[in-house]
Amino acid sequence: MDKANTPAEKKLLSADDLAGLEKQAAKKVDMGSTWISLIAVFVLFLITLILPFTGKANGFDILVMNDQALEFGATPLERLFVILGLVSMVVVNLAVVASRSMLLTYINWVFAGITGTAAMFMIWMGQTRLRAEGSSGTEFGAALSGIVAIAFLLIMTGLIFRRSEEQLDIEDARREAGSDDPVADAQREASVGRRFSRYEDSPLFVDDRRKKASERHRPRNTDTTEAED
Repeated sequence: MDKANTPAEKKLLSADDLAGLEKQAAKKVDMGSTWISLIAVFVLFLITLILPFTGKANGFDILVMNDQALEFGATPLERLFVILGLVSMVVVNLAVVASRSMLLTYINWVFAGITGTAAMFMIWMGQTRLRAEGSSGTEFGAALSGIVAIAFLLIMTGLIFRRSEEQLDIEDARREAGSDDPVADAQREASVGRRFSRYEDSPLFVDDRRKKASERHRPRNTDTTEAED
């Protein structure tokens, strides 16, 4: 199947060819200028890892759980967040930007959701620990990384639901081309009210109540006349 590059060329293809083109187009994400935001998330998250997360322990200290992290009471949840952030906002994020793969975008959307949830719990538990134990609680690095994670989730959600111009063109072409199944075409036309040009032409809207009433009364009138004779 030759690739149709313009909307006019797509309209010349059959419904089956258009369906194949639509599947191919759905495999790639329409990134547009969003890649700049994704790279910004990548850079900002790495910067937050060198900032204090809890006490004087930064994100890299918490990642390896060294003596500095243990001294300032770093929690397993903070370490989990750092690991998830490295996977979603660094590794898979770069893979999405490089490949434009919709499959990787869906996978990273799931990772972004988990990371964003972990970020909210990390900040909340850090503030709870601050009040309960008198510790330093959530430091600037942890708070900033949490904000970056939530922003990343919003960006990935926008990518998931975005439709490219090519997909919209194919959808229009498929709507005009119809399908090779006459039954499906008839059902679709009836559902959108295009089967009949006027409602009077449809048998569903014919008002034959007077005709039926006259037919019911006609034999009765004939019998009455014969009885009088």
